[in-house]
Amino acid sequence: MKNIIKVIIAAGFVLYLNTNSFAIIDYAAWGGYVFSGDTDQKDKNFSGRQFGIKAHLNTSRTKFDGNTFFIPFIDVGIGAYYQFTKVESNSGDVLRKNSAGLDGNLILLIPFIYPYIQPYGRGTWAFMDKIEYDNKSFKSYGRGFGVEVTTSKGINDINIRLFVEYMHDKSKHDIYLKAVNYGLKINI
Repeated sequence: MKNIIKVIIAAGFVLYLNTNSFAIIDYAAWGGYVFSGDTDQKDKNFSGRQFGIKAHLNTSRTKFDGNTFFIPFIDVGIGAYYQFTKVESNSGDVLRKNSAGLDGNLILLIPFIYPYIQPYGRGTWAFMDKIEYDNKSFKSYGRGFGVEVTTSKGINDINIRLFVEYMHDKSKHDIYLKAVNYGLKINI
């Protein structure tokens, strides 16, 4: 009997979450400028470009009607990303780096400026982080913050947003990159 009650409570909780939160998907593409890159070698400083794509499944629809939030005023997105970076050192060495892994967003939904401006934090964990002269795949991580600006609200709550973010990536290749990314994000 106790097991049946636990199943009913768990099913009720799952149904409550499914009816009161609606996951949305977002897709983003960006280009960025790596303004500072360091290695374990003291005489090398890298700068260059990076490009990437990411997609998230978000915890809630971003509306303030009191019934659609899983966590009030916070939207959590969990997904994947791919990033290509090409940087050049001050001595002329070129480094190409490919990264793919998990990506997470924590978007702060501020009622008096929503839906136009949304600050967020971003974290990445790459399970594939390869550089061209080394066939080994190392793990790396990144962290940063940014701001999204809604440019248009289309049919069926499809939002188009522009974003700018600062990212700091640390690789087990002993490479540290700081970058500013600019991009386009579509929420469905």
